[in-house]
Amino acid sequence: MIKAMAAPDFSVNLIRRKEERQEYIETFAKYHVQADDPAPGGGRPKPKPGSGKKKGGKKAASQDDRKTLALRGADYVLSIVEPRLNELYNEATRIQPASLPNCSSVLTRVVIELSTDHFLSEKQIPLPAKHIGKGRTSWREKGISLEEKLAEVLKALDPSGRDPDLKHSRTALSDGDALHSITSLHDYLHKLTADPDPKEVKRIWKRWHPYLDRLFAALS
Repeated sequence: MIKAMAAPDFSVNLIRRKEERQEYIETFAKYHVQADDPAPGGGRPKPKPGSGKKKGGKKAASQDDRKTLALRGADYVLSIVEPRLNELYNEATRIQPASLPNCSSVLTRVVIELSTDHFLSEKQIPLPAKHIGKGRTSWREKGISLEEKLAEVLKALDPSGRDPDLKHSRTALSDGDALHSITSLHDYLHKLTADPDPKEVKRIWKRWHPYLDRLFAALS
């Protein structure tokens, strides 16, 4: 935490309010030293009654109201071993779409694609025959679309294609008009007239979060 706060790009504006400081601290939850899970079957312990509410009986703020690109809170922390991807993710936990919507939208696309490439490489997912026939040997080579890469990862994570947590990821491939579609991600990176809305950028990350969560859990 000290190292992160000493970085040149750290802004005290991120932690001026009490709730902002709490959220910032929670982004370091993955470094906690945890005791053995006491829950039966090794699952997560059941939350204590009222744990989803703030003191005073107020309901916890919606993730849609968060200021940062990445989801906040201990339950949403992504555990990433690969150094560059972890660095990009840490930036996503700090960047605020309200002030940097273009950077936030591009960062979302970069995290999704590089994470997908990393999974395909680490899991040694074979290239489709049509690409091998064209002399390609790596998923990172030009000529292989992000749609193809995502489809292969989804097959590995959810062979039945029925996991409800990955429905948004499947929709992103099948519906080009969806807010979080691959088309939208491409537009943010390649279309000069793209005008990302901060709230929409946060919703897009939220819809892709389950995919990233499953992907990195499978790599751990």
